[in-house]
Amino acid sequence: MKTLPILMILVLGFGCAQQHPVTPPFDLPPGVTYETDENIEFHSFRWGTNETTALFMMSPHPAGLSYAMVDKMIEDARPMVIQAMREVEGVDEVDTTTRNITAGDFTGKAIVCELGMADGKTVRQTMHIVWDGNRLWQGQLTGTTEDDLKTVETILKSKTRDLRTSR
Repeated sequence: MKTLPILMILVLGFGCAQQHPVTPPFDLPPGVTYETDENIEFHSFRWGTNETTALFMMSPHPAGLSYAMVDKMIEDARPMVIQAMREVEGVDEVDTTTRNITAGDFTGKAIVCELGMADGKTVRQTMHIVWDGNRLWQGQLTGTTEDDLKTVETILKSKTRDLRTSR
């Protein structure tokens, strides 16, 4: 079975690096676990049960772009994200919306894809482009419920220090 293409790139990049537990730069909600890498700025959060595990990953955008680029990046990415999701084996239908994100220091947008799977389940794949006042961050959420997106916003609101000092 094909893996969700965007998720695969992020997971492969993160999975190859050595992970170490650190004090997170977030005041995490109960049930959320955190991992980062000491060599790259990559933050990973997980919550839920085996049946409903959600994963949110975020890293700074490598190009050092400004907040003014958020709308254009979302506009340019949306058709590619939709096409990629339609090509995933087992996906019967793709429904997308764009949402504004305001969560603590983070402001930006998210493309929310609801994937109707052949087995009747629904999976949400969400791509975030957010600004923290210093730089752009790209993030990706894979989850099953609207509450997963709310958990991401709670995590982002809970940032306790500048993310550049978390390594």
